[in-house]
Amino acid sequence: MSKIWRLQAEKRLMALDSAFVLSTAMLLDLAQAGLEQPVRSSVHRWIVELLEGGKIQAVTKGLYLNRLGHPRENAAEVAHWIRRGAVLSLS
Repeated sequence: MSKIWRLQAEKRLMALDSAFVLSTAMLLDLAQAGLEQPVRSSVHRWIVELLEGGKIQAVTKGLYLNRLGHPRENAAEVAHWIRRGAVLSLS
């Protein structure tokens, strides 16, 4: 199987209407949205590569910031994903 699914998924991550906060399940859905259907282990390796390349940023286990499509967005937007009513402390 080729790696075209990776390129297609990263292109979707770069879109202006892409999500800023991503869960592991959302990334899996994104990877499997194309014509090719990568296996789960390939998608998890791809997520590690995205992390190492700075394309996504880990917030907590299974939750990431999309730095490809939203490099300048504020991380405070992720607070409500972590805990209902949470406010991010920037100090």
